[in-house]
Amino acid sequence: MKVLLLLLTLHLSISSIAQSKKEQISILNFRIDSLKEEYVKDTTVLSNDVLKITKENNMLSEQLGKVKDQLKKKSNTITDKSNTIKSLNAKNMELMQDLKDMRTEKKNLFAQQKALKLNLDSLQRLNDIMEQGVMIPENAIPFHGILQSESQYDGTWNYELNFDKGHLMGVSTLYVKSGFEDEYEINCSCPEYESIPEGARVFGFAVQSRCAFEDVSDGTVRTKECYRPVILRKY
Repeated sequence: MKVLLLLLTLHLSISSIAQSKKEQISILNFRIDSLKEEYVKDTTVLSNDVLKITKENNMLSEQLGKVKDQLKKKSNTITDKSNTIKSLNAKNMELMQDLKDMRTEKKNLFAQQKALKLNLDSLQRLNDIMEQGVMIPENAIPFHGILQSESQYDGTWNYELNFDKGHLMGVSTLYVKSGFEDEYEINCSCPEYESIPEGARVFGFAVQSRCAFEDVSDGTVRTKECYRPVILRKY
């Protein structure tokens, strides 16, 4: 009897364990099926996302290609315009140099015109002087300039001039007299003292001569080369 009871208990235990295993297997199978469904769903979603991303990537690649083509065209356009600007700048520099040369030439022409006018005026005045019977020495040097000052002091009579034309450029003083007893004095067809205002333009002829000056420190007389006017007129 005890043996039978023991066998019955063992059978019930084994049956209970088997039933429990079946339930566990069933639960696991259900979970596996659920995971498979989720996997299929996720795979489908991921596949759709990959297709969408691939499509967008292709569109972006196409747009990028178009943008690159546009950039290349614009780069070529910029290069062409840059070359055009360089060419125009070079041409502009040439034109500026031509304009500068023309202005210089114009300035030179004005200077030549002024010189010709002075020469013509001088010739006319020279004719007037010669008609008055004034003799001009052969070694006389013509000059043009601006009268800075005129001075008479202690027997000396001289003109300070700013010569702007002729061989006397660099010389500043013409001596009519160099003292009370001037052995080198020559006749000058010059206007009265202070009859020409300072700053006036004058012209005339001068000769190279000698001038004697007394050294006030020891009373000795020294001579030096100088220029004396033989004719002086105001324009």
